[in-house]
Amino acid sequence: MNQKTFFIIAGILFLIVGSVHIIRAFLSWTILIHNWYMPVWFSYVAGIFILFLSYSAFRLSAQRQKAAGKKLR
Repeated sequence: MNQKTFFIIAGILFLIVGSVHIIRAFLSWTILIHNWYMPVWFSYVAGIFILFLSYSAFRLSAQRQKAAGKKLR
């Protein structure tokens, strides 16, 4: 697996997880982990951070594609 493929797969996974966090926050779903309820604000923070990671992964993938194009010329 090359770096471009890795960044695309990572970007897709981060996009899914980040979107679920944002959806969870908007719909106020409760999450219980060992008798501890995760606060809704945590999903806002985590969702924004994870969506930023997704954006960064897709951006790195595009940069790798541009760099590969320059090597071929």
